[in-house]
Amino acid sequence: MDNVKIEDVYQDGACCNELGMGMALSVDLDNGSCYTIFLDSKAKEPLFYDVVRNKCGKPKTDGKCVCWSNGATLSLQEMFDILQAGKEASFSASRV
Repeated sequence: MDNVKIEDVYQDGACCNELGMGMALSVDLDNGSCYTIFLDSKAKEPLFYDVVRNKCGKPKTDGKCVCWSNGATLSLQEMFDILQAGKEASFSASRV
């Protein structure tokens, strides 16, 4: 995973999932994989409270993590941890 970099990130805004309403983050990796991750589990963290409520604008990436204007960050490892937990992953697929 050390060689994998985040190529682009999109905040999908409030959306419905099996857990209810939440914030979805779509992440494109430079290896061609795409992931949509629901950030519900992060909502209890002070910096993510506003992120999940879509109050921090478009996220940016430096290739290693996703950052928001309020200082909240989500590393690639944290994203994979959320995906491995399985309860908040919408899908994972390869781009064509």
